Parts: sequence; structure tokens; C-alpha cells
Amino acid sequence: MRGIGFRSEALSSHFVCPSCCTRLTGDGYLRWYTVRPGHRARFVAQQSRKLSTGAYSPWSFKRLKTAWNASKLKDPEGSEPPFLLQALSFNLDTHRRTEADLKRQDGRPYKTFTTELMDTYYSMEDGILDYFDRENPDMVVYAFLGPEQIQSITYNLPDSAFAVALSLLTPSHFIEPHKKLHRRFHPAVAHAKGYKTLEVTFDEFKRVLHFAVEKRRGAGFKLGISEYTHLLDCARSMGDADMADCLWHDMRVDGIEPNTACYNHCMEAKAWHHAYVSKEKFNLRFTPWVYRKRSYSDKNVGYQGYSTAGENSVRQQVLRLFDEMVSSGQKPDEATYVNVMIASSREGHIVAVENVLKTVWNIDVELILTREDPANIPPVTQFNPTDPLHPTSRILYAVSHIFGSNNDLSTALRLVDFISTHYKIPIPDSVWLELIEWAYVLSVKRWGPRAEENSVGKVPKETVKRLFDTMTSSPYNVKPTLPLYDMLISTSWSRCNLDDTLKYMREGYALFQESLRRRNTAKYAFVDHLLNFLPEKIRTQVTLKNNYQRLITNLQKSGLGARMGNYTSAPLDPVARNEAIREAKRAQYQLDLANRLMPYWREEAKAKETGMAPSYLNRRWVRRQLSRLNAIEAEDPMDPDLANDTEEVDTPAVSLSMIKEYRAMKAAFNLEQLNTSRDASFIERWVRLLIVGRRWVPDTDRWERQLLPRFLREWEAFLPENVYYKTRGGIVEFLPISFWPHGKRERPEKGVTDRELGLYDSDEGVLLTDYFEIIGERPNARLDDSHDTEFYELDAARTY
Repeated sequence: MRGIGFRSEALSSHFVCPSCCTRLTGDGYLRWYTVRPGHRARFVAQQSRKLSTGAYSPWSFKRLKTAWNASKLKDPEGSEPPFLLQALSFNLDTHRRTEADLKRQDGRPYKTFTTELMDTYYSMEDGILDYFDRENPDMVVYAFLGPEQIQSITYNLPDSAFAVALSLLTPSHFIEPHKKLHRRFHPAVAHAKGYKTLEVTFDEFKRVLHFAVEKRRGAGFKLGISEYTHLLDCARSMGDADMADCLWHDMRVDGIEPNTACYNHCMEAKAWHHAYVSKEKFNLRFTPWVYRKRSYSDKNVGYQGYSTAGENSVRQQVLRLFDEMVSSGQKPDEATYVNVMIASSREGHIVAVENVLKTVWNIDVELILTREDPANIPPVTQFNPTDPLHPTSRILYAVSHIFGSNNDLSTALRLVDFISTHYKIPIPDSVWLELIEWAYVLSVKRWGPRAEENSVGKVPKETVKRLFDTMTSSPYNVKPTLPLYDMLISTSWSRCNLDDTLKYMREGYALFQESLRRRNTAKYAFVDHLLNFLPEKIRTQVTLKNNYQRLITNLQKSGLGARMGNYTSAPLDPVARNEAIREAKRAQYQLDLANRLMPYWREEAKAKETGMAPSYLNRRWVRRQLSRLNAIEAEDPMDPDLANDTEEVDTPAVSLSMIKEYRAMKAAFNLEQLNTSRDASFIERWVRLLIVGRRWVPDTDRWERQLLPRFLREWEAFLPENVYYKTRGGIVEFLPISFWPHGKRERPEKGVTDRELGLYDSDEGVLLTDYFEIIGERPNARLDDSHDTEFYELDAARTY
């Protein structure tokens, strides 16, 4: 990385994002009439031991206005789903509830398998400690929001025990994974694909915390320093300065003295206030325009986070906290000075950033940039590795973000390299992603009336590729991701470089295949666990259908009988091609065999219910097999007790361990599902760039008549629903549904939805339909096509 220095500007997204919540409602404790628009009142359910909470500051639940949630709020007096039924599984579902769902359900929560069976579970045999599982934090939500019997124990725990329990609602588990996935997942695309935006995820987590705090205070307890530190950490993770201010006021009311961690969390919440949702995350770069827009008292959409002017500017707020921290005797650490530097950089005060680096760590930015000989640069201040001021990867990320966002990418690269070398800190992937993201933004050509202003710090387009080559080669060997390839492909597309564009697209597709395999592993593990809750009869049919769907998938992957193959990989050599053909023929044979044997299985199942002899008994091969079985039974007769035992095996009783496993599996699957859907949206975008608005080669005829049709065939699974492009001879327009299977795009990211098993529906067919939707089945697939893999493997394959 040494020696790679380029001037730069920047605009980028980051991890943390604000919680922009609607007002809290539900479950009888908080009513709509107490939170009417324009009022900031809070109703607290007081129990036997009453505690006056009038002095506490009400949490702000004002929704942030964006282009994707600007719809008017419903009538406050209208019917709303109970809070607990939604919040209890808030982290188990990444799909949003559409307006059609709300209208169809008449405002009531959908009674799913989870809410009816899992979320009402309670057993006197379970101890409260069984719910506080640090290895499975998803179960902790159940202790705070579950049945009243569990809540009564949780909210009356001793202070130390409650602090530990509350700390299990950790943002590293409930917030950080979603922030990482949504960093380059545009909120409009996420909404269009049916997923919750990051705002909604933060809103739901904040509601859970608010409910827990109110219930604890309603039980007659005050929060201690541990609880406040954890809540401020949650506000920091969500970038919610309003929540941090409310908690800071409540600490004063309760007489709690903040510690260093509290000050650091509050500073970071202010420095990243409203910085990671919607359009806010795209307006972090310092330019005169952004500075002016953030200085207004009534800010526009996209600039409603931290302020940049006046006494309430982000820098002034953080410096006041720093002065208060020092005067109270608390010692600053690395995180403290990092927050001070970031707050100063928000207003373009780079001199203050350089002063902090020079004073604390003796890192002279000016000398590092002007002197090429390292011997002429003063040595840095050395700290014991256990010292709170010893630099870590936190400072690497800070300098990359600070100087990148202030249009100086070369300084960011030099400082990251200098600090990493002198303090022997490995450069993490997050720092590389931040650097290459700023390089990508600064390489984009600017247009419009502010083009000159926005072109400050512009870097060559080759910078992105050079940074990518550096990070993926020795000694760094960073594994690339789909977001990295997205920036590379956009850059090569803008340079009309067809070879690089296709190369990166195919490499990105290989990573997408890895995401699919991880998603499928989590999916099948989750589905297999769900089968334990089904009745035996239904379980057999579901397993049958699932096995058949896997056969179809394997056949499609083999390419046998497909009208168009997948050309995203290089041609196979003769030996590998012959092996692929053998595998394809084997898959085709299994599928044909299953189709022939399934009528016999269905007739036998019908015979067990009606007592009528199945028609296949008249077949010659069946009579021959029955004769053999009768001869065997004559030699070794079956036990009469076993023959008369026809009692149906019931589903196993639900236990706490099953619920833990269910919640952990579904949360893991949802993250993989969200990651796969985001990656699929990247590839769909690349395909659109490939066919729209470019002439990739000088020979127009070759492009229009040979290359472009070949590309359309190669990437047909990711084509838009309406393909439209211009040629010299006219306009080409067609609908891919004409050759897509079943007349629609087979979305590889489709999987388990939030509509789970409807076990309380008396119609068995509806149950099976719902379950097949869970396992990713096509809506028009029929049960008649089902088969059981083990059935034909045991005996029938030998007959044919």
C-alpha cells in the first residue's frame, strides 16, 4: 500500500444509522391517546411499588422524513397490531408487511406458527436463567416480551442480574449485521424487494429497549450505571443522538455519574447522528453545499442528521462533552479522541484533527506528506498494548473516513499505511472497503451547476482498480465482496472497458454462488427443524415434496434438457464434459423414475385412508413382489401386537430448547436471505448496465449481431422484465417471460417468508401450500409431481 497516494474527495455510507421511530403503541401500557402528534408524553404502567417518573425525559419517536417512508401516518385512533406480538419476533423476520397484508388482516397480526405456538410457550419447569443464553441472544427477547409469567420474573430481578440480562440485547447481534448488509443496499431497492429498511430495524429494536426500560421502572426500580452504559451503546450503534440525550437526562435524574464509556457512546452517537439511513448516508462528504444544507434549522430530506453551524453544531456538542468529561475526572481513551476528530471533520476542521494526532500520538501529518525519507519523521508515541490510548483498528478507520470525506484520499492512504506500520496494526477489511469506496466516489465525473465545487479532490478512475489489486494481493490478501465488485464494474463500465466488466461480472457471479450455497445450507437446516413440529402425516408429504424439488433443482443445474445453458463459466474440457453429461443423465433418470412411481405412492396413501385396494396391485411386477413378501412373512410372521398398533405418532412436545434452536436458525437464515437478495440486486444492475446505452466495441455490427445476443443468453436469469435497447436498424424490445420458466423470473434469492406454517387452518391443502411456499416452491407446482427419494431407491429402481 506504501507509495499509492492520490488526491481525493468523498461521499460514502457507513455502518451506524439513526433510529427514526414512530411512536410507541400497544399492549395496554402505552396508548395512542397518550402520544398524540405534537405531544411528547409518556404513560408508565405503575405496579405495586410506584415510582415517580415524571422527571424522566420522554424518548423521541419522531419518524425521519425520507423518500421511502414519507406516506402519511394512519389515524392514531385506528386499530393497530399489538406491540408485543410484533416485537417478540422482530429480529426473526427481515420482510416488511405490505399495505395489502395489513388490509387483508384488518390491522390484526397474522397468526402464524411462531406467534401461536412459540411465542405463547411457558413452562414452570424452565428456570429464568434458561432464557438468558449468551450464545443465543435471540431468546433473550422472549424473556423481556414473552408471556406475563416470564415478564413478572424478568422485571423484578435484582439490579445486577437485570443489568446482565439487559446487556444480552446487544447491538452487535441485533443491529450490526443488518447495518453491514444495508450499507450498500439502497433502501428503495430493499423496499421494492419486500424487505425491511434499516430504519424499520432500528425502530423495532428501539421499541423493545423502550418497553424494557418502562416496565423496569414501572416495577419500582431505577436503572444503574451498567444499564445506562448499555443503552447508550445501543444509541451509539444506531447513531441516535436524540435517544442519547434522553438517556443522559435520565442519568442526571437518577443521580448516576457517567463514566468514560458513557461519554464515548454519547459522543459517537452525536458524530454519527442520522448518518446511515436513506439519503443521509450519501451526504457525509464535506463540501460547501453539504455544510450549508446541514446548517439550516429546518433541514431538507437527506440532511436531517448532525448540524454544522452555531452552538448546536456537532463539533461544539462533542467538545462540550469532552470538557465535562475531563473536568469530572474521567480519563479520555482512544475512542474519545477519535470521536473528537470525527466531529471536527464534519465541519471541515482538519487542523483540529491534525492537532489531536500530533498531541496524543505524535503523528505529524504535514511531515508525513512532505518528507519522503521515514528517518526524517519524528517517532510516534509508544504505548503499552494495554494502555487505553494505544491505537487500534479504530483509528485506522477514523483517518480513512475523516480525510476521505474531506476530499483528501492521498492523505488517508498515507496515514493508514504509516499508523499500521509503526503500531503494527493489521488493516481490517472494513478500512479497505472505506478507502476503496471513497476512491470510487471521488473518481466519478461531476455534472451540473456545482460540478467544479464537487470535483475537488478528484482522482483518476484507475485508482479504484489499483486499490483493489493492492488489497487482494500479498501481503494483504483481502477476499473481495460483491459490493467491491459493484464499484469495480461501475468504474470499468464508465470507461467502456468490456473485458474488465465481463471479468468482474463473472467473478462476482462466483461469489454469488457461494452466497446461495450458504443460504441453502441455512435454509434446509431451518426447514428440517420446522418438520419436527408438523404432524406425522403432513411431515411425510412435505418431505416428499421437498425431495422432489431438490431433484428438479439438480436437473436444472446439470443443464440437461435446458433450452439455454449458463455460460457464466469457461467451457469444460472433454473429460469434465463427459462427467457432467453422466451426472445430468443420472439426474434425469431419477426424475423420470420419480414421476412414474408417484402415482403408486398416492394410490397407496389413498388406500390407507379409504380401505380400497389400489389399482397397481393388478400389475404383474407387483404380484410378483407380493408373492415374494408373502413367502418371507410365512417364514417369519410379524408380531400381532405390532401389526395392530396403528396409533399415529403425534408431534413432539414443544420445549425451550426447540424454541431456542428455532429462533437461532431463523435469525441466521434471514441474514443469509437478505445477503443473497442484496447480491442478486447487484447482478441485476450489472446486466442492465451491460445492455443499455453503450457501444462496447468499434465494430457496431459485431456488437449488435453477435456479442450482445450472446450476453443476453448468458445472463438471461438476471434480465429485467422488459428488455429494450437500440440498434442501427431500429429498436429491439422483448419480454423475457416468453422463455423464463413458468412465465416469470426464477429469483434465486427466494426462500422462507414471514408467512410460516398455518397449523390452525383446518384445510390440509392450505397447510401444504403455505409450507411449500416456505421451502421456496413455485406457486404453480403440483403435489402430483411429488416423490419420495427413498421410495424408489429401495426397490422400485431395480424393477424398471
